Amino acid sequence: MTYRPDIDGLRAIAVGLVVAFHASPALMPDGFIGVDMFFVISGYLITGIMLRDLKKGTFSIVGFYTRRIRRIFPALLVVVIATLGTGSFLLVGEGFARLVESVVAGLGFVANFLFWSQAGYGDALAATKPLLHLWSLAVEEQFYLLWPLVLAFSFRFRSGVVLSGMLIFLGSFGLCVVWTLHDPNGAYYLPFNRLWEPMAGGLLAMVGYSARGSIERNLCSLVGLALVAASFPMISTLEHFPGWRAVFPVAGTVLIIAAGPASLINRALVLKPLIALGLISYPLYLWHWPALVYARFWSLDRFGTFELSVVASLLAVSAAVVLAWLTYLLVELPIRLQRPSRVAQKLAGGWLALLVVSAGLWFSLPLLGFGVDKTEAQYVAELGRREGTCFMLDGKSNLPPECIDNDPDQTRIALVGDSYAAGFSKALRETPGLSVIEFTSSSCPFNLDFDFAIRPEQCRAINDERLDLILATQPDLIFIASWWQMGAEDDVSQLRNLAQSIQTLLDRTEARIVLYGLSPVLLRLLPICSQGK
Repeated sequence: MTYRPDIDGLRAIAVGLVVAFHASPALMPDGFIGVDMFFVISGYLITGIMLRDLKKGTFSIVGFYTRRIRRIFPALLVVVIATLGTGSFLLVGEGFARLVESVVAGLGFVANFLFWSQAGYGDALAATKPLLHLWSLAVEEQFYLLWPLVLAFSFRFRSGVVLSGMLIFLGSFGLCVVWTLHDPNGAYYLPFNRLWEPMAGGLLAMVGYSARGSIERNLCSLVGLALVAASFPMISTLEHFPGWRAVFPVAGTVLIIAAGPASLINRALVLKPLIALGLISYPLYLWHWPALVYARFWSLDRFGTFELSVVASLLAVSAAVVLAWLTYLLVELPIRLQRPSRVAQKLAGGWLALLVVSAGLWFSLPLLGFGVDKTEAQYVAELGRREGTCFMLDGKSNLPPECIDNDPDQTRIALVGDSYAAGFSKALRETPGLSVIEFTSSSCPFNLDFDFAIRPEQCRAINDERLDLILATQPDLIFIASWWQMGAEDDVSQLRNLAQSIQTLLDRTEARIVLYGLSPVLLRLLPICSQGK
C-alpha cells in the first residue's frame, strides 16, 4: 500500500477529538467517537497490508505479529513504565494497587475486560485510573488475534475473503445494537460488539473501492464528513453508545478514506500540522490520559479539587504532545531502523519482563495491606441505593411494589428526589418504626411542573407520578432531598417552584415535610479518603 498522508491527517482529527473530550467533556462531549474512527483506519490499513502480502505469497503469521510488536510495544512500554513510576509517588494504598492491576491488564491486552467489570452507575473512579484508555488498544489487539487467521484461511477460496469479512461485520454489528440496549457498558468495552468497526475498514480494503472522478471523490468525502459531523447531535452521551449510532462516525470515516487523497476534504487533511499530529497520534493517545489524570491528582493536593482549570488542562495536553514527539523521535523511529526480527525479540522480552514484574507486584500488594478491597459497584452498593427499582436510572418509572412499604402501624415516610435522596434510603429503611415509600430518580429533583435540561419530559412525568403516589398513600412524613444545583437555566425559578411544590403538598396532605438542603460533596473521592490520601 502506498503512503497516504491524508490518512495521517484523519488520524490527527481522531486523536484530537479524543484528547479534547478527555480534557474538557463539556467542550467536546462527543469526542469519544475518535476511537471509532481509529478502529476503522486501523482495519483498513492493516487488512490492506495483509492482503498485499497474501497476493505476493509472503504473508506469515509470525511476520504479522513481528510488525505488530514493533508498532505497538515501544511507545506502550515507555508510557506504562513512566505511568507506573509516577504513580508510585502520587498514589497510595488502593489507588496504587488499582494502577498495578491495570498495568497487568493493559500489558496482557485485556484491559477492556477489567474496566468493564468495574464500570457502572456512579463509576466516579474512572477519572482516577491513569491507564483506563488502554481498553481500546486491548479491543484492537483482540481483533488482530482473530482476523489474520481468518483472512489467511479464507484467502484460499474465491470470494471467501469478502464473505468472511461480511459475516464478522454483520454478526458483530447486530450483537452491538442488541447489547447496547441492555448493557451499554458491556457494549462499549467488549470486543464482540466492536469487531465490526475495524472490519468496516477491512471490507473497504478487501473490496478495493476508491472513488473515481472529481465529482464522485468530492461527493464521497463531503458525505463522509457530514456523517462524522452528524455524530455530534446524534450521540449526546455514552449512555446509548455504541449501538446503531456508531454507524455515523464509522461510515463517515470509511467514505473519507474511500474518497482518496485527491478529494476536496482529503486535500485539507494533508496540511503539515495535521500530518505532524497524525504521525504522533499513537504515542499522543497513550500519553494524554495519564497526563490528565496525574494533573487532577496534583490539583487535588494543591487546590483541594479534582477538577482541572482550562489552563491546567491545556498544560497537561501540551505536556502530552511534547512527550509524544519525544517518544516518536527517540523511541519509535530508531526502532524502525533496526532489524525487524531482532528488535521484535527484544521488545517481546521487555514486555514479558515488565508483565511478570507487574504481576508479581500485584499479587504481593495484598500481603502488604495495599490490595484492591472493593469495586466501584461495591462502594455504590454500600450506600443502599436500590438501583433500577426504587431508584430509577433511565428516567422511566414503573415503580415495583417492593418500593411501597405502607405499614399503618409504623410511621410512613415518603422518600422523593434524585440520587442524593436515594442515598438516604438505606438509613431510613433500617431505622426502627419507619416504613418507607421510595420513589427516587437519577437527576430528577422533586419540582412539580418544572423542566430540567438534562431530562425535561421524563422528570416532569415522574414528578406527576410521585405526587399521585403521595396523595394515594397519604404518608405521615415526606422526605425531600436533591442536588439543588442541578444547573437549571434559572436557579431562582427552581427554588420558587420548590416552594410552590411544597405548598401543594401542604394543601393536599396532612404530612410533615422534611426538606434536606445542600448535601455535602467530598472534594476527595471516597476510596481515596479511605486510604488516607
